[in-house]
Amino acid sequence: MPARRVVVVFPAERPPEELAPGELRFAAARGLDQAPAELGEVRIVRASLDARKRHMVWRLELAVWPAGEEAPPPPATTPEPIPPPPPAAPRAAVVGAG
Repeated sequence: MPARRVVVVFPAERPPEELAPGELRFAAARGLDQAPAELGEVRIVRASLDARKRHMVWRLELAVWPAGEEAPPPPATTPEPIPPPPPAAPRAAVVGAG
């Protein structure tokens, strides 16, 4: 089953990276109206700081998998390295300042 998505709100006192997995699971369970034990892995898909109102809050979009279901590996966060050019490749010269 694909992951379900839910948007939750946390106070802006701590960045999302500092939230414990249990806090995310509990918030996702509350948003989906399920028990935390029914949920498997919970991942942050998107985080945005909402500073429009007097009190700033983090709005987190979470991907939630059911308990017992294996989540796919997370996407890569770094680009693949570019191999260096071969030694016989022509060299480029950049001329000018703008």
